[in-house]
Amino acid sequence: MQSDRSVTVSNDIEFSQSDFEKVSGFAKNEIGLTISEAKTELLYSRIARRMRLVGETDFEAYFRSLEVGGCEEKHFISLLTTNVTSFFREGHHFELLRKIIARKCELTAEKTHFRIWSAGCSSGQEAYSIALVLDKLCSVFPHVDFDILASDVDDSMLRKAKSGQYLKEETQNLDGSRIGELFCQSRLRLGEFEVKPKLKSRVSFRNINLMNIGAEVAGFDFIFCRNVVIYFDRATQDLLWKQFHCRIKDGGVLFLGQAERLSGVAEKHFKKIGITAFEKTKGNL
Repeated sequence: MQSDRSVTVSNDIEFSQSDFEKVSGFAKNEIGLTISEAKTELLYSRIARRMRLVGETDFEAYFRSLEVGGCEEKHFISLLTTNVTSFFREGHHFELLRKIIARKCELTAEKTHFRIWSAGCSSGQEAYSIALVLDKLCSVFPHVDFDILASDVDDSMLRKAKSGQYLKEETQNLDGSRIGELFCQSRLRLGEFEVKPKLKSRVSFRNINLMNIGAEVAGFDFIFCRNVVIYFDRATQDLLWKQFHCRIKDGGVLFLGQAERLSGVAEKHFKKIGITAFEKTKGNL
C-alpha cells in the first residue's frame, strides 16, 4: 500500500499522494487524460498558483468546489491540459490535405463542400493553417466551399483562438509569403499578427469534450486530432477511434500526430494513406 506522502514543494499549500490521485482521477473521468506520477510537481505548481489566485489554501476545500461545476471547474481543466502547437505543424499533413481535395475537385465541376474538424485545436494555429490551404484551393476551383469546426476543452485556449491574434514568436516557423497570406497587412505594419477576417470567418470554435461528443458533431470529410490522444490510455483511445469513425464520411481521412498510432479494431476500419493519415473504410467499427 502506498503511503500518503506529501509532495508539497512549498510550505503554504499541502498536496498529498491521495490529493494527486483525486486530481488524476478527475482528469481521467472528466476529459480522458492519463496523468503519470512523474507530473506530480508540475501539476502541484499549477494548482497551487491557481489556489493562491482565488485565495484558497486548503486543497480539500478547493477540490470540493469543483464538484458543483461552473467557472472554477473550467479553470481547473485548463490547468490539466498541455497546449503545444504552431502554424503548419507537421507540414506533410497539409500538403496531403491539399492533394486529396485538389484531386477530388478535378473530377467534378459540381459544387463541392468540405467539412473539416480540428479536434483539440488548442490556440487555433492548426485550424487557421487548414483554412489557408482550403482558401487557396477555392481560388483555383471556384466550385469548392468549406467550413471548419475547431474544438478544445480549454476555454482559455478557445478565447485566444477566436481572437486570431498571435505574438511574433508564435509565427517564427512561417516564411514571409505565408505570413502575408495569413495575417492582416495593416496590422503587420504595426508589428502585430492578426489572422485575416476571411480566414477567421471560415472557422467556428466550440468547447467539445472528446469524452462526450454530441451527436450533431458528425459528417466530416477530414478530422485532425493530432498530439491529443497521446495523453489518453489505450482503452480511452479505442473509444475515441469509434467516435471518430462514425463521424467521418466513407473515404474521409483522420490525421493523427507523429507519435500516435491507431490501435485495436480501428486498424481494420482505417487504411493508412500517408504518415499518420488514415482513410475511413466502409462498415461499422
